[in-house]
Formats: sequence, structure tokens, C-alpha cells
Amino acid sequence: MELIQAIPFIRFANTLSFSALRGPSKTYDSRLFYTLKGEAELLIEKETVTLKRGVLVLFQPGTLYQFQPKGEITMAVFDFDFTQEWAARTAFLPPCPAASFVKSAAHGRVSFSDAPSFSRPMILENGAFAESKLQEIIQEFHLRHLFFKEKSSTLFKEVLFDLARTKETGVDAGDVIIRLFQYVDEHIGENVTNGQIGAALFYNPNYLNRLTLRNTGMSLHRYVLQMRLNRATKLLLTTRKPVGEIAAELGFHSASHFSNFFKNATGATPARFRKNGAV
Repeated sequence: MELIQAIPFIRFANTLSFSALRGPSKTYDSRLFYTLKGEAELLIEKETVTLKRGVLVLFQPGTLYQFQPKGEITMAVFDFDFTQEWAARTAFLPPCPAASFVKSAAHGRVSFSDAPSFSRPMILENGAFAESKLQEIIQEFHLRHLFFKEKSSTLFKEVLFDLARTKETGVDAGDVIIRLFQYVDEHIGENVTNGQIGAALFYNPNYLNRLTLRNTGMSLHRYVLQMRLNRATKLLLTTRKPVGEIAAELGFHSASHFSNFFKNATGATPARFRKNGAV
């Protein structure tokens, strides 16, 4: 089939952290891992890959892989099918120990005539250009607004197009954008400005703004705000920290300032968002 015919079905989209060694595994649907923080060795089929900030890995069902973390590693994780054929299976399909894997139960592999790179494990050292869309998909799964699955599928298909274009043409997103993303992530609670980011990375902030716009579709300022929002949603869903403490941690001068920002971005107050998320 052609990539244009793909209608991705996403079962799971979230940010996960772990530090323990994981045994050889296989999955029954496809996986995409994007490294946000930390480092690990990934043994995939007959190749060893170093996972670090910006590295993206995508593979189809039945692929043999094993994680060997070096401390804690945090990744954006997506379990999906390229088509809607198995959409009736809505529950998360956990990885299976390789020795127990039942090949006949796996969702069929898909071969794309115009994107053969998806037929084997795809490894991108500089996959940072996909980060903003991947984070948006995770946010959609957290908020679960009307048509969130359909919107997530559309965003994921855009990611697939970007990955295929990058892999088939050899275009490299470059190291600068990864360094920029890393800096924003590490200083997200400082309310950094474009000028401060430029000074820290020794680049003109106008150049960094153009680079961010080209890779994410957002201005640098908007990207920083989006990352603060992503961190806020994670803290609200995974901790019991008071809203005021989260506001201070993310660089807001008051809880009300943070609440207004959050409601304008999501349509829900932090308290309502947390309640709906059952945290």
C-alpha cells in the first residue's frame, strides 16, 4: 500500500520513565519511542543503538528488542497500527517476552511501496523535528476532548510523512534544534526568553526562532509555552503537588496566573483537569 492510504490507530500515547533492565521483548502492534531525557542502549534485531535526547525509533510487530538503561530514561511512547484493521482491540498491548511471543496473534506488518524504510526498524538520531507533534498527541490523550482519537491519528500521520521524508531523502534536522530542546527542557521553570536561549546556545535568537518554526510549526516563544503546558499536564496527572507548587515550579508568579494560562490553553482549570484525570 501507499503511505497516503494509512489511517493510524493509536492505542497508547504517554511519557514513561524507567531505569530497570528489560529482557528481550516483542510487541503485537507497532511502536514508536522518542527519547526525551536520559540514556540507554537499545538492542534491536542485530543492531545496538544508543538512545539519548532526540533519538527516535519506530518498528513493526514482531521486532526483537531490549532496553539497557544507563540510569533513568524518559521517553514518549506510542503503541499503534498503521491501519484501522485492528481498531476493535482498544486496550494497551504490553510487550511480550520474546520466548513467549505468539506470531499468529501479532497484527500484520504493513509494506509501503513509497516508504520502504518503514519495513524495517527505523532509527533517527535527530528526530527532534517530530517532538512537538508527538507531545501534542500525548496531550490529546490526556485531555480526551471530542474527536481526540481522530485528531491524534491525523497528527500521527503527519509524523509518519515527516519521518518518511527525512529517511528517504536523507534530510537531517541537525544538532542545534536538539540542543535547543534540551535547554528549554532543563530550564522550563525559569520562564526563559528568546534572548536568554540565544545567549546560552551562542546563536542569534532570530535564527533559533526560524529554526524552531521550521521544525515544530511554532515560534520559539510558543514552543517554550507549549513545553511548560506539557510539563504542567504531566505534574497534574502524575503527582499530588498543590497547584500553587506546580505554578512556582514552572516559573509562574502566582497560582492564578498559572490557572489562567492553563485554562486558556486547555479549556479546563488545573483542578478540573486533575479531577478528570483521576489523580
